[in-house]
Amino acid sequence: GKYEEGMDFNGAPATLTRAMTALNEEQLIDLALEVLKSSSVQSLGSQRDTPAARIREAAGIVLGEITSCSAEAIMELQSRQVLSNLIMAANDSTMTAPSTIRGDT
Repeated sequence: GKYEEGMDFNGAPATLTRAMTALNEEQLIDLALEVLKSSSVQSLGSQRDTPAARIREAAGIVLGEITSCSAEAIMELQSRQVLSNLIMAANDSTMTAPSTIRGDT
């Protein structure tokens, strides 16, 4: 799949590569991209603990963590014009609020 390409060359553990393959097969990454791009809200954090806010935050976390997997993953997310949204959202003040999804509370 497109996100795990290059992970073998970077010495990624086999379990990580298998996990990325499973995420691709289940189309979780594409779904997270849709969630992130469909919302009119730029923030990933929220003062309110609503299901929509939690789903959006989880989607941002998944996509953000994928960037640490491989250069190919970064290029794929950039081609889908999502990296700038993630960077802006990570700098949002609501991301410093405690979050049960991130394990802060």
